[in-house]
Amino acid sequence: MRDCPLSIVGVDVRNFVRPASSDIVVHHQAIYKARCAALIDVAGGRAITAAAKHHGVDPRTVGRDCEIAMELALDGLRVGFRACIPFRHRRPKLAPAEALIEAPITKGPYAFSQLLMRCVKLKKLVDDYKGALPGGNRKVRTFDRLFGQFKATVRAELSDKDYPFTVKDEGRRALLTYIKRVRLARLEAGAADVEDSQPNVVRFSQLFHLAPLDRIEFDAHKVDVDWHLNLEAPNGKFAKRHIECVTLLAAICAVSRYLLGYVLVLGSYNRLDVLRLFHRVLSPWHPRQLIVPDMQYPVGAQLGLPVNEHGEGPRGVAIAGDNALAHHADVCVENLVAHYRGILNFGPAHVPEVRPYVEALFRLLEQGALRQIAGGFQPETRTHGKTRTSFLSADDHPFHYEGLADLMDVIAAGYNVTPHSGLGGRTPASVLNTHLASGWSWYSSDALADASRLTTMRFFPRIRGDGSTGRLPFVQYYDAHYRSQKLMGRRDLVGQRFPAEANLEDLRHVVLLNPEDGAPWSRLTALPPWDRTPHDLHLRQQIIRARNRGLLELVGSRDAIEAYHAFTREQAAQGKASPDLYARVDAQFKPSSLATNEASTRPVVLPRRGPTSFAHRKD
Repeated sequence: MRDCPLSIVGVDVRNFVRPASSDIVVHHQAIYKARCAALIDVAGGRAITAAAKHHGVDPRTVGRDCEIAMELALDGLRVGFRACIPFRHRRPKLAPAEALIEAPITKGPYAFSQLLMRCVKLKKLVDDYKGALPGGNRKVRTFDRLFGQFKATVRAELSDKDYPFTVKDEGRRALLTYIKRVRLARLEAGAADVEDSQPNVVRFSQLFHLAPLDRIEFDAHKVDVDWHLNLEAPNGKFAKRHIECVTLLAAICAVSRYLLGYVLVLGSYNRLDVLRLFHRVLSPWHPRQLIVPDMQYPVGAQLGLPVNEHGEGPRGVAIAGDNALAHHADVCVENLVAHYRGILNFGPAHVPEVRPYVEALFRLLEQGALRQIAGGFQPETRTHGKTRTSFLSADDHPFHYEGLADLMDVIAAGYNVTPHSGLGGRTPASVLNTHLASGWSWYSSDALADASRLTTMRFFPRIRGDGSTGRLPFVQYYDAHYRSQKLMGRRDLVGQRFPAEANLEDLRHVVLLNPEDGAPWSRLTALPPWDRTPHDLHLRQQIIRARNRGLLELVGSRDAIEAYHAFTREQAAQGKASPDLYARVDAQFKPSSLATNEASTRPVVLPRRGPTSFAHRKD
């Protein structure tokens, strides 16, 4: 052994990590202090033999401490005085160099360490284990699998006749002891006992530098409300009913904080509301004709993405939402992929850190707008009861849908031109407009076409009919029959399937497509009672569900939507159903011009006068 290791001579040991002697086992503290003093003397230039004799330590121990002290520990610092802790840092004897390449044959000192040094693949397998360790009677399956892989690797790389197969437990105890020793050394070095190999990445901004419109967050937020709806009873008086829930859907740019679009739903939302949201994102925004006195839009108010005269407009790259069932619906995913394009990123629900900006927007709109409407309140919590947030009484200020729609539109459009603290006092609209003016945006040449097709569903109906009974060809879709003049003359198509498209916002019409080139072939119109009033898919499904339950009769009805509107009004007035459903139907119910102007447009047919004879065929 060398008498003076040159690597430690002259090193400033004051920079070494030195554990306090009080942290050492009591009966090891004396030898620990002696070994530290000997290490200091060797670093100062004293011979190993002289330093060891002066402090009463074995010279081989002092020389080993000097070598280990200069190595790097798991915390990136030199081991330093931690090498002087008794029975802490172990290593095989390095006297003959060729001994390192030989695997141990039998059990002995440093046998397991020599085994790992002999087989690099085996050492990597053991060092990569991050699972739990067995203790007492507790069994750990992950450790059992590691032990099985450990033995298989030894058999494949070395031999199945030498160590560790020469001991009774085949090296299981040595494996467990080695892993415990490594983890203990990590803890003393100030690191975790197990290194986390999985990066804690929960947002795109941790991977990429995002620009405006690179990431759009969307979600739905349910708010409990106590709004009063006045319903006229049969006796002419008004009955007060409570609207208990409203849902707000919104899409916001994660970089510019620009609100791209929103949808306000009375009650719970569905897949069609998700498509409506992105339809509004791609469509040009137009201010509403406000009916509320003294209400007006702020100067420069804007919503949505701009679209030029050629139908071109910018488009977001990635859409981030949670894994709600309405977001995962087939029609939503297919239409967003086909017509919105970009990247769909569905993450876990109820985790605000994943989509922080849309959650912050919801909180702002809830606390600053919805909770301040007459009847607004803060729900009950574990520590506080239900508290009112508005001094206005819901009894004195009944619910009015058009007024609420005006209020939300003014607030949403004004949000984009309000200085934002997260943008350094700039407005979301100015940040987005500056980015769009730079030209570094993803543009689409079919913005308007894509917006209209987002709410379109393609299906493959079978042409039905019966020539023997004279039943003309028709298409059936959600209990409605559709016909056209062109289809009625094609009895040869009965039994065949045709591609078709339907606008989910208005199911009064269905378009049959040419199977060869996909061009429109014929526009079909629904037969009564589905042809008079515009209605969406969700409303038709609600009507069919009520009819199947025996609550609504459509036979003989001229307008199914008008009949359902009267039914929901009656149910809400009698307290048999929640008024949320009626309020939503009433907001969508707009009688068609065919129904309102029928008396003025339909010709009056007068009976024939005078003598009549049926002798001639023309009569």
